[in-house]
Amino acid sequence: KQEADAQPIIYLAFSSDRHAIISQIEWHGLDAADALIEIAPATGTELVDEAEVVQQVAASLHWVFLVSALISLLALAAAMLIPARHRPQGEGEEAEQA
Repeated sequence: KQEADAQPIIYLAFSSDRHAIISQIEWHGLDAADALIEIAPATGTELVDEAEVVQQVAASLHWVFLVSALISLLALAAAMLIPARHRPQGEGEEAEQA
């Protein structure tokens, strides 16, 4: 399950996909009104404005950074838990220890 403030999903797809996307969001315990950003064509047009897509993606990029930073910190912490004798050694390090 995701936290209630998890990254939003930006939706730009066929209307038939909307139900499936909302079902997945709700299955993960989130409210679709908060977790789904729908981008639709402007009134009187059939195309979605590229600037609108860029704006919505840019507004959500902070989540990408936060998730990436968290994963990096967890990987670093996990690597530090590996005893030195079990850590992979680079070239030259084996000869020095022998």
